[in-house]
Amino acid sequence: MADKKIVRKILDGSANLDSLQGANLQKANLQDANLREANLRDADLQRSNLLGVNLHEANLQAVNLQGAKLRQANLRRVDLRKAKLQGADLREANLPAADLRKADLRRSDLRGANLQEANLTRARLQGANLQEANLLGALLQEANLQDAKLQGAYLQKANLLGANLAGANLQDANLRGAALRQVDLQWADLQEANLQGASLQEANLQKANLQGANLQGANLQDALLEDVDLYATILDGAQVNKDSEMNLPPTYEVQEGRVFRKGQTFS
Repeated sequence: MADKKIVRKILDGSANLDSLQGANLQKANLQDANLREANLRDADLQRSNLLGVNLHEANLQAVNLQGAKLRQANLRRVDLRKAKLQGADLREANLPAADLRKADLRRSDLRGANLQEANLTRARLQGANLQEANLLGALLQEANLQDAKLQGAYLQKANLLGANLAGANLQDANLRGAALRQVDLQWADLQEANLQGASLQEANLQKANLQGANLQGANLQDALLEDVDLYATILDGAQVNKDSEMNLPPTYEVQEGRVFRKGQTFS
């Protein structure tokens, strides 16, 4: 259980925020507390109540936040490298420019969270719920998003190089201009997703569902496209291998490595 003395000092504003490293705050009720720039490295905050807390630029490296309530918390520019956040409630949390490299966010709830330009390189996000989350310009290289829920997520210009999105739900997601090179999208659901201008070179899209998706101008060179569902998919100007055996909708054809509607002339 939490150290009640430390909890009391945090709540009355008398705590030394530089000396909270390794603190035992398990199950503590710190709702709406001000922990701006606090040093909580290696602290135990399992199942703690941090609703609406201010952790702007706090040091939370390797902190244990499993099952913690962080809804609408201010985590701007927070350092969460290698943090344990399995099952944490981060709905509508504010995490712009947060450092979440190698953080464990499996089964966490990030619905509506602001992760704009956050660094999630090699983060573990299997089964996480990121519906309607803002990931504009986020770094997700080699992140594991297997079976993650990303319906309606905003991933424009995000970098997902080498990420694992197998089985992920990306319906209606905005991936315009996203870097998806060497991404695993096997069995992913990309219905109605916006992939305009996205780079998907060497991506694995086998058995992915791209019904109604917009791939206008996307780069699909050397991508694995076996058994991809392309019903009603927009493919105008997409780049593919010249010898591509992609099973195109009947209204399209390949000309000089680009996909065009039949009857249009390559220029």
